[in-house]
Amino acid sequence: MHIKIRNQLRIFFIVILSAGIITILVKYNSYEQRILLYKMLPILIVFYLLVVEYPLAVKRNTSRSDQWWKKIFVYVISLFAFYLMLIAGLDLYNVTKDIFKGYNERAVTIIKRELQYRASDKVWVQDSNEVRTFSLAPGYIDVSLDSSYDVHIFEHSRILIPVKKASLR
Repeated sequence: MHIKIRNQLRIFFIVILSAGIITILVKYNSYEQRILLYKMLPILIVFYLLVVEYPLAVKRNTSRSDQWWKKIFVYVISLFAFYLMLIAGLDLYNVTKDIFKGYNERAVTIIKRELQYRASDKVWVQDSNEVRTFSLAPGYIDVSLDSSYDVHIFEHSRILIPVKKASLR
């Protein structure tokens, strides 16, 4: 029995998705599960569409067309799709590393917060004399500037989850 390459890729994506979801459900509490699934699933869907479905659609449509300008147009669009595939692949790699590696617990000070309209807010934090940028966990709004917090940091995907205000030491 011979399985086509596209079906092997589909099985590969289902295995990655299943392993990621099982690891998230076992390893993290409900809030962190929601954040990691929110981050992982759209990236995985985009990556799947660009790696498996888009090449098949291009192959199907260019083989039927005899007009050279249609083929050039499809190949130009394919360059943009390839670029988007690289970005989605890197994001998927970083989220997957964070899922299996886990978060780091630290005490940080929020220096600056930049509101994002359609994304998670961006925060600048000071962590042991080093200023770094993270995305605040989606839907999290209870942080104030120049305050210290105990946080969970997902290093590779740059997500910060404030747990509680840090106690003075």
